[in-house]
Amino acid sequence: QRQMCIRDSMRWPWRKPNPFADKDFLELVPVRAVGHEPGAGAAPLVLLVPRFRDRLGRRLLQPRLPAGRRWIRVRLDARGAHLWRSIDGRAPLRDLIPVYEAAFPDDVAGAAERLCQWAYAAYENGLIRFVNLERAAGSDR
Repeated sequence: QRQMCIRDSMRWPWRKPNPFADKDFLELVPVRAVGHEPGAGAAPLVLLVPRFRDRLGRRLLQPRLPAGRRWIRVRLDARGAHLWRSIDGRAPLRDLIPVYEAAFPDDVAGAAERLCQWAYAAYENGLIRFVNLERAAGSDR
């Protein structure tokens, strides 16, 4: 029997609950949360992240910025761009692994881990959302 430590029983009010607790990460269905445009050279795709993320800033301030400053441009390499194009809002991450392996056969050894790391980083930075994670959160309310 494991003895419960104080930190296990405490809930910190400033910490967000883990949205991935009790979920199979590969079963999450990603959907794009930002726009994109074609890139050039080593960055075949550029994501357009709004400079203001909050509702008020996006509605009032974003349109008033000069065209060159409205977006934060995130350049994706070939692997990231291929994954981005594969996201359709219906297929879970598990279905993207064979797509990734087919496009990059030299990188099949760590494809699942690489895909999960990429998806987690994209989620944390607000580039993608997970549809079935939002549905589960909505059903709890």
